[in-house]
Formats: sequence, structure tokens, C-alpha cells
Amino acid sequence: MEPGPPRPRPTWPFRLWLFNLALGCWIGRAWLAHGPEDLTPSAWCFATLALVSTIALLSLVPFLALRLTTFWMSLGWARGVHAVVWTLFQGALFVDTRIYNLFRYHFNGMVWNVLTAPDAGDSVQLSTKDWTMGVGGLVVLLIVEFALAAWLARRVSTVHVRWLSPRWVWGLFLLPTIVVEKGLYAYADLNRDLEVTALARLFPLYQRLTVKQLAEEVFAMDLGKRPEVRVNMEGVLLDYPKQPVAAPADGPRPNVLILVIDSLRVDALEPETMPFLAEYAQGARTFSDHISGGNATRFGLFSIIYGMHGPYWHQVYEEKRSPVLVDVLLDAGYDLHVFSTASMSSPEFRSTAWVRIEEHVTDRMEARTKHARDTLLGEKLVDWVGQRADTEKPFFAFGLLDSPHQRYSFPKKKARFAPFATKIDYVDLSDDLDAETLELLHNGYKNAVHHTDGIVRQVLAGLDELGVLDDTLVMITGDHGEEFGENGFWGHTSNFTRAQIQVPFVLAGPGVEAGVETEPTSHLDVPATILESLGVARDARADYTLGGNLLEPGDTLRLASGWDTMGLLTDDAIIVVPFAAYEGMTRGYTSDWKPMEDDQPVLDAESGSLVRIARECARFLR
Repeated sequence: MEPGPPRPRPTWPFRLWLFNLALGCWIGRAWLAHGPEDLTPSAWCFATLALVSTIALLSLVPFLALRLTTFWMSLGWARGVHAVVWTLFQGALFVDTRIYNLFRYHFNGMVWNVLTAPDAGDSVQLSTKDWTMGVGGLVVLLIVEFALAAWLARRVSTVHVRWLSPRWVWGLFLLPTIVVEKGLYAYADLNRDLEVTALARLFPLYQRLTVKQLAEEVFAMDLGKRPEVRVNMEGVLLDYPKQPVAAPADGPRPNVLILVIDSLRVDALEPETMPFLAEYAQGARTFSDHISGGNATRFGLFSIIYGMHGPYWHQVYEEKRSPVLVDVLLDAGYDLHVFSTASMSSPEFRSTAWVRIEEHVTDRMEARTKHARDTLLGEKLVDWVGQRADTEKPFFAFGLLDSPHQRYSFPKKKARFAPFATKIDYVDLSDDLDAETLELLHNGYKNAVHHTDGIVRQVLAGLDELGVLDDTLVMITGDHGEEFGENGFWGHTSNFTRAQIQVPFVLAGPGVEAGVETEPTSHLDVPATILESLGVARDARADYTLGGNLLEPGDTLRLASGWDTMGLLTDDAIIVVPFAAYEGMTRGYTSDWKPMEDDQPVLDAESGSLVRIARECARFLR
């Protein structure tokens, strides 16, 4: 019996991929909306081709994997699997465009970490409308994908369209598109055409093609020097501290209280919003030019506790390294306890900052709302101080109040600022940040801040009644700021403007002179401030921190971290430094977060600071 003719390869998966390529480009148009309106012809050509190129390369991975299913699955099962995978692919693209509309970054490791953390609900709370639109959209798309796959599977067996064959599509359209687009980027990078290279940030997982090394080494081109910083934390071990740090046995032992209010922006410290803290600050030391070490909780708290720049977080997390601040306090005989409304497992502070005192972390408050849990936190903190077994021992108490974090929680019946938003629909906000909505959100935020002000009063009054307040070094601040449209954004994590990283800082206690400190300071200065109050030598700072002492403001770098970039604040600019070369080049932005057309003068002026960043990000590495 002679074998029959070879079974033809089904072409419907390829045509279904073409449909999803086109649909992905249509969804991805949202990224292009964030480019300049008056693009030059070369920039417009690059952006258009880059959109097609990016979607083609991103979709190629699921297509190749799905193509294999047609060889071992029945037609019915194969169509179903293809429909599900392409639905999820388009859903992911849509989510990425929403994230980019709000925060100007793509779905990255930070977003994945937040969404998959055990206590993700503490950080992200989608509204019923968001869930309905999301699930409903996926169901409709799944039906369309399945129907299209079934139609194509029937039609292609009888209809042959030559120009839709893979060789024609790739040879005449996709490969030329990718080659021209990569060539445009390489040429722009070679000639420092910032308009074109900046557009690459619009596209997720964009693969940059550069030929600088080839141009310099092979063609002997003199490209000049552009100040760059390369921070690579992979494959290295911590060398932290450089030398053992200890407080002298006969040194002072003040109690230490750190209260961090989530998302507390600098202008929240006003009598109208925080009447108690504003009055308390009159008899304390306030820092009028203080920045957090990050634009998110992870890096804001990390800078407070470790006194190091954000890139060290990843290595500290890998090695589960306890901070010197905690180590010295434990060795000095302190009682330590951490209280938090938000989970200390997300971000992973239980296994880093508090790894040696994990049994002394209280982050499960038995209350339904965040504002009620914050109130309970204040009560528990005061009770702990008063009920310790040995009240003669000094204590270190750390409290994180979460009410002002999105979705802004407060007792509605006690709202001081009205009208306010009663819900937050992220999908709607990603489409339009109108002034009216921002005002409603801001009022809700101020109500939440006002609520935490009452808890701060409750805690300090409780410590005063216990007779320990006068012997306590009190620090009250925020982990980062919160923007309400000042620079075209809402919330935090999206930029390094002062709206998102400048925070209040109030310091009081033994040895602290009341007044206003106008010199620039940073969260990096907290560890040395505390440890030197215990008698740790000033000369030991370089062994465990990159900051200074708040009572002796020095030249701490004005640097804040995000997930994969850092922002260096100068007098009139912000320099964005990527953690790795593949994330792009060092770029200059204006103070209101506009890319500079020519950032070379700023980079040249700050070349010394950029070199210092590279050195500081390597100081505690082997």
C-alpha cells in the first residue's frame, strides 16, 4: 500500500496570529499617545515601526509555542488553546497600556511582585467596575478568538491567499519593518538623537540595538563622552558592614520611636490637615528639604532602615541580611517591636529588615478597614511599651500607618474635606486624569492623613502618660509622597519629582534642638542619626551607611530609587540613572518631569555626582 500525500501544514494558526498582531498594534496605540505631539518625520517613522516590531516580537513567542499544538492536538482542542492563549496575550497588553497611562512604566518585576504577593490586597484594591470590565472584556475576546479560529480553520482549507503566506508576510513586511526600526534606533543612538531614543521607553521589553562600540573600535569614530553610570548588582555578594559596628557600653540609651505614614507628601504637614503634628513640630526639629530614598514603600523604608541606595535591596533580599541598625540595637540591650497596618511580607521586610526580630512584628490588626487597623495599631504600640517585662530597658518601636495609601481610608462620618471620591476606578483614571477627579481623590487623601494625625497624637500622648516620651528619640515621616496631577501623574512610583519623593520629617527627643533645618537631608541619614545618639563613632559611618546625621547635615546624595532606575535631584533638574545598560541611558529631566531636549550640559555639570553614585552602589559589595 503506497503512502498517501503528505499532510499539509495548517495555515489557520498563522492567520490567527496575524489577526492578533493587528489587534495588538491597535491596543498598543495607547503607548504612542505619550510621545511628543510634534514628532519629526524620523521620530514618527521610528515610533510607528517600533509599535509593529514590538508587538510582532512579543507575539512571536506564543505563536511558535502554539504552532506545535497543531501537530499533536485535535483540531477542536487546538482551536480552544489558541483562543485562550491569545485572549490572555491581548489582556496582558491592555493591562500594560493601563499601567503605562497611569505610571509611565510597563508591567515589570515590581508590578508582578505586588500582584502575586500573599497580601497583594494591601497595595492594590480594584473596584467592582474594574473587575467587571476586565472579566467581561476577556470573556468577549475569548468568544471572538474562538469563533475566528474555527472560521479560519474551515476557510483556509479551500481558500489560498498568496500574500498572506508566511514567506510573503515576513519577507515583504515584518522583517523589513524590524530591520529599518532597529537601524533607526542605532543611528539615533549613535548621533544622540534623544527624541528618537526616548521613544523606546514607550514600548514594553524594547530591545535596543546600539553600534557605538563598533563605530569607535572598527571605524575609529570619535563619539565624545557622555557621563554614564552602570549599576550591576548581579553575581556579587554583600560586604556589609565593612567593619563590625557597636555602641559603647557606657553610651546613652534613648528610646527610639519611628512613625512612618504611608504616602505622606511634604505639604500634608499643615495645621488644616495635620493639626496635632503641625503644633508638635513647633517644639521639635523639622526638615524642610527632606527626601525619601524611593518613590515606593519598598525603597522608602529600605533607605530609612539600612541607609543605602535602592539597588542594594535586591542583594539584601537574596542574602536575607539584617540591617546594622537592628543588629546594634539588639546588642545594646534594646527591646524591639514593629507594628504595621500593611503586611511586612509584601514588600519582604520580614525576611530582610526584621529577620532577627520576626517574632516581634505585629502586622495583623483585627479590624475590617485600614483606618480602623491604624487606630488599633496606635493602641497596641502604646500597650506594648507599657507592658514590657523589663521597663528599665530602652525600646525601639517602629510603626507604619497605611490609611493615606490608595484607596485612602478614613471614617466617612468624620470627613473634614468634602466632596471626596468614594471609590477609585483605575481603568477610568488610566484614560483621563481630569482636574475634578483629582480634586476628589486629593480630598479623600487629606481626610486619611487627618485621621493618621489623630493616631500620632494618641501614640505620643500615651507615651507621655507612661513617662517615657521625654527620653524617646521621636521620628515622624512618610515613606514617599503622593502626586495629584502636579506633573501629569497620580499616585507614586511613576517619577522622581518632589511631589512623589519629598516628605515631611519631624525629629524630637534628647539632644535635639527645636527649629527648622533648611539644609538638604534624606532618609539615608536616619541610621547614623540613631546610632550616633547611642555613642557610635562618627568615623564609623562609612562602614554601614551611605548617609550622614540629620543633626549634622552634610553632602548626602539627593538620590531616590524606583524598581529599576534612580533619580538624582539637582537644583533644577532630575537625572535618571538606570540600574543596567539594557534599560537605557542616563537621561536628564526637568524638575516637572519633562525630558530635556539637550541634557548634555546637566550631565557634564553632575559628572562628579554620577561617578559618586557608581562608587556608592559598589561600596558594600565584594
